[in-house]
Amino acid sequence: MPLYDSVPVVQDAWVAPNASLIGDVFVSKWATIWYNVSLRGEMNAVRVGNFTSIGDGTSIYTCHALPHGIPSSCNIGKNVTIEAGCSIHSSIIDDDVVIGENCVIGAGSRIERGAQILPNSVVPPGRLIPAGQLWGGNTV
Repeated sequence: MPLYDSVPVVQDAWVAPNASLIGDVFVSKWATIWYNVSLRGEMNAVRVGNFTSIGDGTSIYTCHALPHGIPSSCNIGKNVTIEAGCSIHSSIIDDDVVIGENCVIGAGSRIERGAQILPNSVVPPGRLIPAGQLWGGNTV
């Protein structure tokens, strides 16, 4: 769906018929956006890299601004697997990351290359998950 002057761009990716791509959204080649996914580029851009899979019912959205100069867009790298039911808010997710089912990723978080987030985990806003680490639990 276009929003103001922004129109989603999809390059040779598969998008489920009932997925919602709203506003400033860019989906790279060979990515898969599954059923009931919502990619909302209302305030800032949502970018999805090559070979990335976003699971059923996941919601990805951006905020207007974050403190301390952290980018408020949502950038998802290549070969990322985001399982069903996740909520991701203005984060940077590097290449080769796996995010388990029903995870919540807070605004301004960064998940570095090759990290894994266990199912039902919460990553607090502004948190850095170092490369290659396994992260799980809910600290809230």
